[in-house]
Amino acid sequence: MESTQGSERRRVEKEDLKRGVFVAIYCSHGHKKDYELALPYLEEIIQEAEKENRELLLILEQAGPSISAEEITREIESIFGIQLSTGELLRNEKLTHEVLKNIFDINQSKVTKEVEERGVKAVTNIKAEPLIEFILKHGLAVKLEEAPFEAWLDYQRGSEFLKRGISLFLQGEEEGSLECLEKSVEYYLEALKTRDNAFREFIAGLFTRFPTAWIVTLRGPLHIGIHKGLEKNGIETRSMAVEEFIADTFSPFELLTFRLYNGEEISSHERSR
Repeated sequence: MESTQGSERRRVEKEDLKRGVFVAIYCSHGHKKDYELALPYLEEIIQEAEKENRELLLILEQAGPSISAEEITREIESIFGIQLSTGELLRNEKLTHEVLKNIFDINQSKVTKEVEERGVKAVTNIKAEPLIEFILKHGLAVKLEEAPFEAWLDYQRGSEFLKRGISLFLQGEEEGSLECLEKSVEYYLEALKTRDNAFREFIAGLFTRFPTAWIVTLRGPLHIGIHKGLEKNGIETRSMAVEEFIADTFSPFELLTFRLYNGEEISSHERSR
């Protein structure tokens, strides 16, 4: 006769077999070719999930509504009846949260609603066409990353400092230019950290609704390691890199950001080059 302890152990083991899995496929996504290279990895995961008879959810990466500084300025004038540039807004903390938060919420809700209603057909990124066609062919269920306002705001701040730094460099003000470029990297780093933290919370929340699903995402190389935070919370994860990300893979800005994000110190010699 089976003991109560043995029966309980088998029950737990059976439940563990049904646990959901988070799969991170790290790949570049600056060109159509990048997505084409990633698709065989995604195909492999789909086949494994089907064999396991698991539901599969594909999370579409997004860093917030993609609107230019000019579009933001036009929307501010249209909604609030005032003429302010993004740069002017970012220098005023009160206006930043009263005006830019409103612009973010309006545009983010539009994007989210379109994806909920039309699925991947709502995605307009031409570079992602191979992925879009693949998703439609396989009938994959998709969900959109919930990008936080704070991360989007830091991207805007970083962009403003980058433009200011380039402008100062062209004027021959190298010291001021360097300070602005360093601030740009700082804000970009903060945006990455905020997004990654929010993404991990988002995935953990999805597993409470879909506890046995395979949740899959394609993430850029600057997000490498995001799955490790989920592992610490007891979520089973798998990760794979489409290519070996080396110095030549990144632009100088991305390489600097990647090194700082991973805790590297930049020597005074490198800073002065």
